[in-house]
Amino acid sequence: MTTPSIGAMRYEMEKYVPVLLSFAIQVILFFAGRFHVHITDKFTRVLISSTYLGADIVAIYALGNLSRQEGNPQSIAFFWAPFLLIHLGGQDTISAFKMEDNNAWLTRSGKLLFYAGISVFVFFNSSGRHKELQLAGIFMFVTGFIKYYTRIWSLKCGSFESIENCSIRDMYKIKLPEASNGPNTTYYDSVLAALNSMLQIHDIFAARNLTSTAESESEDKETVESEEAVRSVREDEEAVEPEEAARSVDIDEEIVEPKEYKISIKDDEVVESKEDKISTEDDEAIQSTGNNTPIEGDEAVQLEGDETSIENRKAELEKIIVETILKPEISLVQIQLGMMYDDLYPKALLLRKREGIALRFIAISTSIVAFALFLSTEKRRYRKADIAVTMSLFIGELLLEVCTVLIFMMSPWTWAWLKVRKYNWLACFSWYLFSSRIGWPEDRPRWSNSMGQYNCVNRLVGISPPTSCTPKIMIHLRNIADKVGAKEISWINKLIHTGYVKADRETMERVVLDLYGLINEVDGQDTVHREWRYVGSFLEQIQDVLTADFGTALLMMHMVTEVFLRQYPGSHSLVDVCRKLSNYMIYLLVNHPSMLPLNTSAVSSIKTAEGMFRKETEDISDADHYKNIHDSLLVGDQPEGDGVLDELVEMWVRVLLYAAGKSRAELHVEQLASGGELITFAWLLMAQNDYGDSRMKRIQITNFSPHDDCYDLPVKEAHAFHIVHRSEVDIQRD
Repeated sequence: MTTPSIGAMRYEMEKYVPVLLSFAIQVILFFAGRFHVHITDKFTRVLISSTYLGADIVAIYALGNLSRQEGNPQSIAFFWAPFLLIHLGGQDTISAFKMEDNNAWLTRSGKLLFYAGISVFVFFNSSGRHKELQLAGIFMFVTGFIKYYTRIWSLKCGSFESIENCSIRDMYKIKLPEASNGPNTTYYDSVLAALNSMLQIHDIFAARNLTSTAESESEDKETVESEEAVRSVREDEEAVEPEEAARSVDIDEEIVEPKEYKISIKDDEVVESKEDKISTEDDEAIQSTGNNTPIEGDEAVQLEGDETSIENRKAELEKIIVETILKPEISLVQIQLGMMYDDLYPKALLLRKREGIALRFIAISTSIVAFALFLSTEKRRYRKADIAVTMSLFIGELLLEVCTVLIFMMSPWTWAWLKVRKYNWLACFSWYLFSSRIGWPEDRPRWSNSMGQYNCVNRLVGISPPTSCTPKIMIHLRNIADKVGAKEISWINKLIHTGYVKADRETMERVVLDLYGLINEVDGQDTVHREWRYVGSFLEQIQDVLTADFGTALLMMHMVTEVFLRQYPGSHSLVDVCRKLSNYMIYLLVNHPSMLPLNTSAVSSIKTAEGMFRKETEDISDADHYKNIHDSLLVGDQPEGDGVLDELVEMWVRVLLYAAGKSRAELHVEQLASGGELITFAWLLMAQNDYGDSRMKRIQITNFSPHDDCYDLPVKEAHAFHIVHRSEVDIQRD
C-alpha cells in the first residue's frame, strides 16, 4: 500500500476542511444566535462576533477553492457548491449581528449575484461528467437561493429605514387572543399584553413624532371600527358563544394600555390613585387603617397603631405592590424588548408573512427531494470520503431545518395565531415549547439582563476593578497599558476596567418605583417635590455643572457615591444597588457616550474630573484623600443609615431616567443587537407612560434648567432634582 504524498494530503485537506469548517460555523451560529444576548464574558462575545464575521469568509474561500479543483470523475466536490450558498444565506437565529448589517442590506443583495454566479459556475463546470447528480444539485440551488434571498429580505425589514417608514407596521395587525387584566397577572397574561402592545412599541422604536402618531392612530381606529363591524356580523351568523370567541384586534388601538400606576410609599402614609386600586379581598384588610377605614381615592390615610404594627403593614403593602404592579410591569417590558429584538435581528419577522412561510416550505421540500435523489443515485464510483462529507452536509442541513421549525413553533406569535384559530393541540404544544427550558421560561429574561460596570475611582487609585475577563490576562494587559502610558480612555482601558453584573430584582424594581414616583410629582398626585435631606447640599453645589457639563457632574456624583459607600464595608442591598447604578452610568459615559445628553466629549469630562480628584502628592494616604474629597463636596457630617442610602439610590435612578428621556430611539435599536441596556429598559418604560423628549412629558435635570421649545404643544415637564437653595429653606423656616 502506497503512502500518499504530502502534496496529495494537502490537496485533500484543502478540499474537505473549508467545507466542513463552514458547516461547523453555521451550527455554532444557529445555537449561539439564540443566547448570545445573555453572554457578558468579553472573550466569548468576541469569539461569537468573530465567528459571525468569519462565516462568510470561510464559505467564500471554500467556494473559491472548489473552483480550482481538478475535474476528477471520482470526486463530487462540485456538488458542495449549493451547500456553501446555503451557508452564505445564514441562520434564522442570527441574520444580523448589529444594526449596521441590516442597514447594508442593499450591499448584501449585490453580493448575491456574485456568489450565485460563482457557485453556479463551480457546479456546472464539473457536473457534465456527473449527470445523475445534476437534478439533485438544481434542487439544492433552489434552497440556497431562497436562503440567501430571505436573509436579504430579513436585513431590509430590520433596517432602521424600514422601521421609520413603517413598512413592517402592518405585520403587527393580526388576530390575537384576548388578554385578561385581573389583579393576579400571570406569565401567560404578560405575553398576551406584550403581543397586543407591539404596534405601539414599534412606533416608539421608530421615533415617530407626536403628529404622525396621532394621524396613524386615527387611521387605525377607522380600520378597527370597520373590522369590528365585520366581526360582529360574523359572530351573529356563526352564533359563537362569548366565552369562546376570539376577537380581532388592531394593536394600535391599545387594548392593553400602559398602566399608569400612581402609588407612592412614604414614611407614615400610603397613597393610592383612583385608577388602579388593589381590590382583592385579602388586600382590603391591608389597605385599611387601624379603625378598619378603607383607603379611598387620592386620600392619604395615616397608618395607626404601634410602631411594629405600622412597619408590618408597610412591609405587607410593599410586598403587594411588588407582586401586583412592579413584577408584572418589569416582566412586560422585558418581553417587549425580546420581541422587538426578534423582529430586527433574526429572521423571525418573515415567518409571520405568508410569503415567508411559503418560501421556507419550498426550501425544506427541495432539500428533502434533493436528498432523496442523491440517495437513489449510484455512488460506487465515488470516493467514500466525498460521499461521507456530502451525507454530513445533507443530514446537518435537514436537522437545522427541523430545529428552525421548532423555533418557529415556540414563537409567541405562532402560539397566538394557533390559539385564535382554535388549533388547541398545536397551540398547547407551541406554548409548552415557548415556556419550557429550551424556549423562554418566565425566569429567563428575554433581554441582556446585565449592567455594564466602570469604576473611575478604581482606575484613578489603582484598585482591582470589576472585570469579566481572566485575571491573569487582565494583569498582563494592565502591565502593558502602564508601560505604554495608556492614561486616557482607550480601548485597552475599556477592556481592563469594564465589567458586567446582573440587573437584579432590587435594581429593576427601584427603577420602576422611582419612575412612578416622578410621575406622581408631574401629574399632581404628590403636591410636594422630593426633599433631598442628605444630599441636597451636594446637589445645590453642582447644579450649574449638571446643566453645563453633564459628564463631569456624573463623575462628581460617582466620586461622592464611592467615597460615601466605603463607610459600609459589609453586605447591604441598598449599597449594592447604589454602587451598580453609579458604575453603570460611568460605564455609559465611557463605552456609550452617545446615549447620554453630554455637553462636551466624554474624554474631556473625564480629564476634568481627573484634575479635580487626582492626588496632589503621593504622601497622602488613600483614606485621607477620600476624606478630603468628602469634605470638599459634602457639607457637614453625613449621617449613616438607610435614609441617606435611599437618597443616593434615588439620585442615580433619576439621573438614569433623565438620560433615558434625552436619548434617541435609533441608539436603543442598535443596542438591542446585544440584548439592550438598562437605559433602554428605562427609556421604553418611560415612553409607554408618555415620558421622554419624543413624548408629551419631558424630564429636565433641575428646576433651573432651560425649558424646551415645544411649539405651543401641551407639554409637561418634570425635574429629576427639584433643588431648593439653603437660603430659601432658612427664609421659609423663619
